[in-house]
Amino acid sequence: MHNDALESAIREMNLIGENQWQEMLGQAMDEQPHLMAFLINISDDFTEEVHEQLLRITVILAIAFQKAGINIDLITPAGLDKIIEDKVEAYEKLEDEDELDIAGMRDVANSPIVFQRVRKWVQEELGEKMPILDETQANISLMVDVIISALEEHAVDPNAKPKDTDA
Repeated sequence: MHNDALESAIREMNLIGENQWQEMLGQAMDEQPHLMAFLINISDDFTEEVHEQLLRITVILAIAFQKAGINIDLITPAGLDKIIEDKVEAYEKLEDEDELDIAGMRDVANSPIVFQRVRKWVQEELGEKMPILDETQANISLMVDVIISALEEHAVDPNAKPKDTDA
């Protein structure tokens, strides 16, 4: 994803009102029901403020992909489960190696630059409400990485040449 599209999407999110946010959230639920259901199901694992930012991240990234002219295929439950499994495994490995810090999490992210920018946005938005416990911050980072990875892995560039499927 192009960084300009991400920055533009972040600016757009920062300017919307509550009604527009609710419309965008509804659209995201229609377009990616499995990802959004997963995010809604983890609401008890985070504060209300953090949970809302995770939902907003999903919408920001969808807007950024749209601005870049990239479509997102439907994220299936199996596809999402695989991404979650891979990311949890990567984070557990970081923890085992005592590298579960920002640098380590960035290193295992599919898109380190996007991960770093989105994480920074979350910190800016939450301000004093950003959890201070390392474990909670790692869980937020894990969810950010899952969201980015799920959307990226299901991205379809409409300008890409079709693959030859003749065998």
